[in-house]
This record gives sequence, structure tokens and C-alpha cells, in this order.
Amino acid sequence: MTSTRGRVVLLMAIALAIAVGVAFVYSMSPTDRGNASVSLPTTTVTSSGAGATPATPTAVTPTSTDGPTTPSARATRAPGTGPGLTEIGIHVIVQPDTDGDLEVVEQVLLARPVLSIGLAPPVPPAYPGVEGLTPQVVALQAESRGVPVAVGLSDPLVTREELRLGPTTSLSLRYRLVRTSHRTEPSTLGRALAVLPAIRAGDYPDLPVVIEVVGPGVRNVLCTQLTGDQRFCAVQVGQTWTTVDLTGRQVAVVAQLDLPAPG
Repeated sequence: MTSTRGRVVLLMAIALAIAVGVAFVYSMSPTDRGNASVSLPTTTVTSSGAGATPATPTAVTPTSTDGPTTPSARATRAPGTGPGLTEIGIHVIVQPDTDGDLEVVEQVLLARPVLSIGLAPPVPPAYPGVEGLTPQVVALQAESRGVPVAVGLSDPLVTREELRLGPTTSLSLRYRLVRTSHRTEPSTLGRALAVLPAIRAGDYPDLPVVIEVVGPGVRNVLCTQLTGDQRFCAVQVGQTWTTVDLTGRQVAVVAQLDLPAPG
């Protein structure tokens, strides 16, 4: 009898201890309960089932945003800087008119003073639609560091002639380039190809050259001396297409234009 009563008391004590323990565990926060059972690395997942295995963290491989080196991916310079403006080289701004003739401002900045500069119309590249053109320079004006220069050259200028100067490293030219575009057919009305200047680049084959083509009808600019995707060599910002830095020997540039209808 005593033995039976002792076993009952022992079982009740054990049950009471278990109840107290369970109540203590559930009085803890979920995080504390987890930590009270086992401390886990953050990269490991455990399961109460048999054969549980730790989870392997997934490696994240950085994805490069560097695509092919194309003009559209290249940063453009701040306005008013670059070859012919703040650096040695030539800067050309071209604006087509309704006939496909070009109004041009060309600025030259040299490393050493010169007494003369040879000028000549651009030579059309061997590119379909423009290779038979004969560009001519008309209405040429010149100044050096803000001082007008007497031109005294043929008008139109059709071959190379020498422009005499005082010693200077800086020259600005304004002129029109005519007979420089060809209307393509069959094609959209007004679609044309135009050969772009500079008229100064020939004597300096290694001088940096940048050409800007301005206007709502400019569709593309092609550097025919380059290869592959590099032939599409201009970055468009608004209505201005700016070529990458070329050299004088690479200035064989063609623009595709949509000429505006008259009126």
C-alpha cells in the first residue's frame, strides 16, 4: 500500500516538473525558444525530420552593366569642350538645309603656330550613293582669335587652296558645303545621304576631329573608315548627333537625312 502510494506521489512529482518546464518554455519569445534548443548558423536550416541536411547558401554573381563599346554607351563631353575648342584638334558643327546643302562652322586649334592652312572640300568615300558626288565650298569666311581673315580663295572652292595667315594656332571658318548630298531612291520622300566636312583635316591625318550634325531630320551618322559596329559612330542628344573622336585620316563621314518638305 505504502509502495503504491509512493509510486503515485513520484509520478505526480514528475508530471508537475514536466508541466512547469513546458510552461517556462512557452513563456519565452519565439527567438528565445529557438535559441534555448540550439544555436544555428544563419546559413543552415534544420529540420526535425530524419535525414535533415543544411541548406547551401546561393552565391550571387555580380552582373556587369558594361556592354560593347558602342557610341550610345560612351559619355559625352560637356558643351563647349573638346578638340578644336579647348583641346588640340578640329571641331565641326553641321546643319543641313531643305536642299541637303550644309551650313558649317569649323574650328581648328593647333599645337604650334602656322602661317598658312590648306583648305579643300571633303572627298566622298567609296560608299553607295555618295561616291560620285563633287562637294564644293562656297561663301567661305575666316577669322583667327576673333580677328577677320581675308580669304582670297576661289568661290566655289573645288580643289585644295592655301589660306594665308599671320602666325596663329587658332582658326574659325564658316561656309556652305554644296553638291554634297544625294537623294536616295526608292525611299521615303526627302531621304538623302550627305558627305560631311571637315575641310581642314587632310593636312593633319592624326589630329583629333569631332563632328556635330544638328537638325530634326538627322537619322544616323556613319563613319565609313571604321569597321563593324564602330561605323555607327555618333551619340544622339536631342537633335544633335556627335561623333566619337576621329582622326583626320578617318574623316569620311556620311549622314542619313530626312529633308523637310518646303513650306
